[in-house]
Amino acid sequence: NMDISNNICNHWGPYGMYMDQTNGSRFAGNTIEDHGMEGLYVRNGSACTISGNAVTRCRTGIQLRSTDDSTVENNTTSANTEHGIHIYSCGADNVISGNTGDSNTEVGIYVESSGPTTVNDNSTNWNGTNGIVVYSSSASVVSGNTSTYNDDYGINFVDSSYNNII
Repeated sequence: NMDISNNICNHWGPYGMYMDQTNGSRFAGNTIEDHGMEGLYVRNGSACTISGNAVTRCRTGIQLRSTDDSTVENNTTSANTEHGIHIYSCGADNVISGNTGDSNTEVGIYVESSGPTTVNDNSTNWNGTNGIVVYSSSASVVSGNTSTYNDDYGINFVDSSYNNII
């Protein structure tokens, strides 16, 4: 369990914050800008909370990989060269809620190759391809999101099954 809060990480190395094999950690109120890779990256984690962070001008703002039972909420991700928030190869019970993912080069919120994920009450606007993508994932719930002025689709499901759009 770690609490990483109220830090400023600018122009330092490829990652703003990188955590591997962390359980029950909290990342809150951090400002992360101008990194060549992910701004905030959690790998092989469980029961983490990522809340109230501002991540701009990184490759991907916030990425969870091989992580489960975690919450990404009330963050702002913008002007990243790929995605605002990317959930990749994750297990079940991740929640992405109340985030703003605007003006990213590709996707505002991207759920890829993951188990059941809840994506609700987010705002994804003016992204270069899609607002929200659920790709090769199953049993996700997508509800109450606002997704406008994206170049391709607001919400896009690709090769996914048993998902619910409410």
